[in-house]
Amino acid sequence: MSLFIKENTILNSGRKSEFKIECDSLDIGDWECLAYLASKKIKFKSIVSVPSGGDIFARCLEQYKTDDESLPTVICDDVLTTGGSMDRKRKELNNNNVIGIVAFARDECPDWITPIFTL
Repeated sequence: MSLFIKENTILNSGRKSEFKIECDSLDIGDWECLAYLASKKIKFKSIVSVPSGGDIFARCLEQYKTDDESLPTVICDDVLTTGGSMDRKRKELNNNNVIGIVAFARDECPDWITPIFTL
């Protein structure tokens, strides 16, 4: 299975795309490397994932969290298109000290979300 697949698809956001990012093709080593790259960009005290795309990413990020209570909670996901899933999770947490991290961003991210790779 390839990471990038050229096919017409409907994204979770409802948008149409000519390609799909198939994060199920990533193995645990890939996710561990993405978590390492994320740890170089952000510092955080706890992790929340956007199910189910962010679940493996969150498990790999666990080793990089700190005990510093002044740091934010991080919300993670695999792919960001519009940011809707991240926004919903942020509202669900009802927490002002929140940042986001995504492995791949299809578009520009809101200022509170950091992408590892931007397409």
